[in-house]
Amino acid sequence: LTGCPAEILRGLHFAESSYGANLDHPVAFDRGPFGLSEKYHAERAAKWGEYNPDCPLQSAIIAGHIIMENRAMLGSYELAVCAFRQGVTGVRRNGAGLWYYDRVIHAPNV
Repeated sequence: LTGCPAEILRGLHFAESSYGANLDHPVAFDRGPFGLSEKYHAERAAKWGEYNPDCPLQSAIIAGHIIMENRAMLGSYELAVCAFRQGVTGVRRNGAGLWYYDRVIHAPNV
């Protein structure tokens, strides 16, 4: 659907919510199994269609779109994954938080 590798989506699901077991995100605006920020909902819905951040399938699709957009802007999956957490501007300004990429890539299988 989005072109995002399944292992990255699986890893994001783990990193953001422990595969849906922990939806109590530390950032108040983050929701659902992929921790999608409500601050960007309108922008993302305008680009990719309306979605429910609490629906695992719909949020996975939006997460896939985000990763692929980040990759187009930053040139690699590694940086795209870091930007999922930090934003593209955050990665460019502060460098990539590679600990997050490691958490995503080394997510346990379920």
